[in-house]
Amino acid sequence: MVRGALLFHFGLLALTAAAVVLPGMLVVALLSRGRSYEEILLRGPAVGFAAAVYLALVSSYLHLALFWAAWPLLALALFLIVWRIPPRLPWPARLDVVGCWLVIVIALVLVTRLLPTQWHVLPPGWDSTFHLLLAKKILTTQGMIYDWLPFEAAGLNYPVGSHLLIAEFSLATGLPPHTVFKFLVPLFGAITTAQIFVFTLRVSGHRELALYAAASYGLLAVLGSIDYYRWGGLPNLIGMSFFLECLIVSTERRPGMRDVALFGLLFTAIFFTHHHVMVTAGLTFAAMFVVCLLRREEHARTRLILGGLLTSLAIGCFYIVPYALKATGLGDTSIFRFEETFISFDSFRHGLGHIFSSLAALGLATWFALWGLRRQDVRFDLALWVPLVTIASLFVIFAYAVRAITLSLYGTAYAVFTPSRFQTDLVYFLAVFAGYIVFAARRRVPIPVSAGVSVASLALLYLAFENRERWNVLYEPNMPYERYMALDWISKKTPPNTIVLSNDPAAAYVSWRRTLNTPMPISEPRPKRGLTSKDIVRLRTSKDASAEARTWQLVAVAPLSTAGPGDEVLWANFEREAVILKKRAQ
Repeated sequence: MVRGALLFHFGLLALTAAAVVLPGMLVVALLSRGRSYEEILLRGPAVGFAAAVYLALVSSYLHLALFWAAWPLLALALFLIVWRIPPRLPWPARLDVVGCWLVIVIALVLVTRLLPTQWHVLPPGWDSTFHLLLAKKILTTQGMIYDWLPFEAAGLNYPVGSHLLIAEFSLATGLPPHTVFKFLVPLFGAITTAQIFVFTLRVSGHRELALYAAASYGLLAVLGSIDYYRWGGLPNLIGMSFFLECLIVSTERRPGMRDVALFGLLFTAIFFTHHHVMVTAGLTFAAMFVVCLLRREEHARTRLILGGLLTSLAIGCFYIVPYALKATGLGDTSIFRFEETFISFDSFRHGLGHIFSSLAALGLATWFALWGLRRQDVRFDLALWVPLVTIASLFVIFAYAVRAITLSLYGTAYAVFTPSRFQTDLVYFLAVFAGYIVFAARRRVPIPVSAGVSVASLALLYLAFENRERWNVLYEPNMPYERYMALDWISKKTPPNTIVLSNDPAAAYVSWRRTLNTPMPISEPRPKRGLTSKDIVRLRTSKDASAEARTWQLVAVAPLSTAGPGDEVLWANFEREAVILKKRAQ
């Protein structure tokens, strides 16, 4: 029964995702210039979701439901345009061996990432707790949000594009935000795997190499790929998908105004979705603009980047300008005072995955060795080199240089801008070199190409199986269902002036009541007014409780046996977890 319900839920979410993806495919069809149906299928999802993020954010200033009124009209308009101006595409041919294996790889990525979601009521990871909190608040208010109330008296800095997406899916399907979240992480894992194939094909010109890069990313890479579900990094994942699509657009040799418009939409969607990817993408395209400006043959790309960024500013200024003004308040956040574990060489390799990092390192070394010997016949486009060098430089600067400077000045090694996120972003571009070493090795084996591709693909699948200990982490249990039921009961049966005596970061989302630990990322300002939950609990349980403190009631979720004298058991679940009203001072 439960398994059937899960299948129904994911089927409903898949239909909703298809409705979002379809307009993206129509846009790619209009821009494809006769390339192939394959490109429409592989690129369309990211473009569709970028447009959905933009429209959802615009709609949220009026009402959340307006999105689902406007979206079918957009799809219909695009369909009529494609109908009147049909793209000149070659008739789909029979799948070649690379195409067959690509379908298998993407399917495996989707299935293997969906499976762990069946083991959890809530998605794992600390980050997922505050993402769900924001998504639920949007769903509750049915529109744009600006603060962390009723949990903390603090303004909101975090971009809400991905949370609006979750809320829109919840609104359309009637499913809770955490179910939508668990679906979107695997879905975007498959989408970005497909994008890695298109991106690698664009920057290298080799379909076979692109297949190996996609397989390496989807099945071997840990940070920036498999690991997203473990720590709950959905906005980073979505933002990087839009960034990849921007880079794909930047490889157009004769870009037109439609390409400029698409680039602008995608970059705006990045801005709406994730602040870290916004910084990464902004600095990457700034570097690419300078490099292309110095090369006459790249002036068309210079115009594309400049036009795309100006378009982004024009269509997103209503959100971008107020957001940029918040930079004056960065001192009230923990961005510059975050302490992250030092990333040693071993921890860097472990983060990427030992198999993936070894392949990527061998690929880089082999490429440069052959280039030095003037025997390199695989040339990579600037769209690979510029982000690779830019993000690697940002990682080194913030993981080591800035850390050393803050240690010498303040006696504490602060990890400004969370350097591990730059390591996460680096994975997408290292995947090209992980695929390159497999491609280079396959070409030196004297067997037919089709057989060689199959052997190499099977070898990558074997390495993915050997990587299973990194997959096993995704199945580790988090919140027991009994605890979830207790917290859910609190959300439905207790008054708003209730504080849950719990430090569990997920408790606020499920109970929708204040707790002792509101999960807030380092980008958020510290609360400056009002009593915190801990202040209220301290005053409430003291002998001289203030009048304000006495207006709050305290409840705990704990085994029934822990109820003390004077406590009132409000609800119990077979003596495993109980909601206990605390009446006396502790």
